Amino acid sequence: MQKIKVALWGIGAMGMGMARILLQRRGIEIVGAIDKMESRVGQDLGRVLGLENELGVKVTANPEEAIDAEVDLILHAPSYLNKEEFQFMLEKKANIISTIAEISYPRAKDPELFSWLDNLARDNGVTVLGTGINPGFVLDFLIIALTGACASVKRIEASRVNDLSPFGRTVMEDQGVGISVEEFRAGVEEGTIMGHYAFPESLYMIADRTGLTIDSIQEEIEPIVAENLRETPMSGWNQAWWRAAGILPGDLKMEKKS
Repeated sequence: MQKIKVALWGIGAMGMGMARILLQRRGIEIVGAIDKMESRVGQDLGRVLGLENELGVKVTANPEEAIDAEVDLILHAPSYLNKEEFQFMLEKKANIISTIAEISYPRAKDPELFSWLDNLARDNGVTVLGTGINPGFVLDFLIIALTGACASVKRIEASRVNDLSPFGRTVMEDQGVGISVEEFRAGVEEGTIMGHYAFPESLYMIADRTGLTIDSIQEEIEPIVAENLRETPMSGWNQAWWRAAGILPGDLKMEKKS
């Protein structure tokens, strides 16, 4: 059986998790790994994943070194949307599965991005899928599947509890973890704290599949402050901030309602 050759773009907490799962699957071969973090570049992917054995795949910051004509699929898990990255991958004629939230249903907020991606993928004979637990499953696909068994739907209500403990620094900062309520609100106002976004993508996905029309979308971001210390494997990065601020370490969670 010919193996599917996969390259990983982004070896953060999410990328490493996907890599470990791929290594358990038959018929899949990891042939490339891309990441910008200096401590990972040049290292064997097996060592970066904490495995006992090397995998023979060196992490590189240069996509040209990791992606060639033999790559069938790219698992794309960076922190932010970058159109140049998508253009590069599609012109390499590689199929893409991306965790970038906006890619899950780009027509929701950016029809031009949707048309650009769709045309570029078609021109190169490949596909682009944006998915994850959310968007991609919990608050959209699962709901669509469940409504498929219903004779009629009068109301849909869904909620998601977000466990951030497996994620790295970038996600923690975007969500506003480990800071004061005042800094949280200031970050929301400045746009540096986004919380868990891409609710419109899920809502439009549900609406389009169920024949509903969206009149308006209202979003609110409010902080939830933990009453006691909560730590994760990634907690160490903001310990210095806590000490400098002279406050007890805490955990600021985010809840976003749509």
